[in-house]
Amino acid sequence: MFLYAAVVLIALTATGLVVRSRLRVPARRYEGPASVGSLYDQWTSDGVVESYWGEHFHAGYYGDPPVQKDFIGAKNDLIDEVIKRGIGDAAGPLMKRLERPGGLVRMLDVGCGLGASARRAAKRWPSQAHVTGINISKAQVARATALTREQKIDNAVFVECDALRLAFPDNSFDVVWAIESEPYMPDKALFVREMVRVLKPGGGLVIVCWNVRDTRGRPLSDAEREHLRLLVDQWCHAGFISIREYVEIFEGSGLVDVVSENWSAATQPSWKQGILAPFGGDPRKILKATLTQPWAQLRDVHMLLRFGDAFRNGLCEYGVISGRKP
Repeated sequence: MFLYAAVVLIALTATGLVVRSRLRVPARRYEGPASVGSLYDQWTSDGVVESYWGEHFHAGYYGDPPVQKDFIGAKNDLIDEVIKRGIGDAAGPLMKRLERPGGLVRMLDVGCGLGASARRAAKRWPSQAHVTGINISKAQVARATALTREQKIDNAVFVECDALRLAFPDNSFDVVWAIESEPYMPDKALFVREMVRVLKPGGGLVIVCWNVRDTRGRPLSDAEREHLRLLVDQWCHAGFISIREYVEIFEGSGLVDVVSENWSAATQPSWKQGILAPFGGDPRKILKATLTQPWAQLRDVHMLLRFGDAFRNGLCEYGVISGRKP
């Protein structure tokens, strides 16, 4: 009996070590823009992530300290907080234009996902706002367009476009935002410069970032570097920089009134809810994904846990940086 138990224990331990080792091998390294487009094409076409998280492929905003919220409601709250920072003060000129008839305000959502952020702004200001969403994923652009038609929204459009080569003239938009799309940009300075280029004078830019902590006073340890490397490589990310570095890029790009915030605490519940969300999704899609892609599903759960750890222990920070073009 003792020998049998020992054999079982050794087998379970060995299996655990093998699984742990395999989970530490990234499966979706960044290999240029096409790799990002392919990943999101896959996620969109199989419908699994949409079944889990609805129209939103980003974190939710729960306040600081966080309060209990519905997952989708928290995601909508994050959109509202981001757009508010892009528009500026409630008494500012952009908000005044949005509140009066005929005061057209053009908005750009860079890395729009399935278009939830663009549609939310378009619904809020059906006559005063026109929203354009861009995405490098052909499947996401098609799905965003279909959802927008289904919801009978006629002041939002979606375009397949590389964020590092925006297909718009200078000074085209009054408000530009990017929610969790910047980790896929290999050249962060070019990413910001392109958005500033298409922003009109007086317009607002706000980006939501996954950042590494400021390492000026304390360099990353070997364990932190290994952890960060896994986070970067698993989902086709090009790399993370610090909030401080983004502030410098904003200011170096000519923006003024630059403000940075760390929303790590305010978004922390997203990681746990992201894991639990499938239990409220379409069970048929979940079962199909589990049976056909068991390792991919296990890896994604593992990565959500590792991201949650990184943002909780301070290795990563959830940055929100905003500024205005003079």
